[in-house]
Amino acid sequence: MPLLLRLRDLLFRLLTPFAIVVFLIEDLLIRRLGRQLGRLAGWPPIARAEAWAARLPPYGALALFLLPSTLIVPEKLFVIWLLHSHQYWLAIGVLIGAKLFATAVVGRILSICHPTLSQLGWFRRADDWVRLTRNRIHGAIRNTRLWQTSERLKKRIADWAPFAQRRSKATRAP
Repeated sequence: MPLLLRLRDLLFRLLTPFAIVVFLIEDLLIRRLGRQLGRLAGWPPIARAEAWAARLPPYGALALFLLPSTLIVPEKLFVIWLLHSHQYWLAIGVLIGAKLFATAVVGRILSICHPTLSQLGWFRRADDWVRLTRNRIHGAIRNTRLWQTSERLKKRIADWAPFAQRRSKATRAP
């Protein structure tokens, strides 16, 4: 086997666990948190804000999409101050919480503004490339034992008693 093929196989084996973690995080955070934020759309101020965002022109939607990146700067400064104050666990908690919230907001904004953003040719090409690449990587790792094990673990967690009882009661209600 040529050296490049061996290196490619080695790289694939080394990066597969990281790719699986990225896909699981994407599934758990972006999609689910975005859906959770979507439930807030029934609240009139949020519904008006989402309707406004959907009517934005393409570059206005792009600015809105990039806004959470700028809003996270104060959080990072706060984390630095917490680290300087030797409050490491609080800093980690703030950082994780802010990242979760920002991920949910970005996912929601993207779902609302995607049709408008897709009017920009470069955005559409980049989005198509990201989706194609993600799907190719996902297809390559889906049949690995590590992925199948993580899927079984995810199902066990989803079926965990307190959550499963609430879900089954909600589905049985008339």
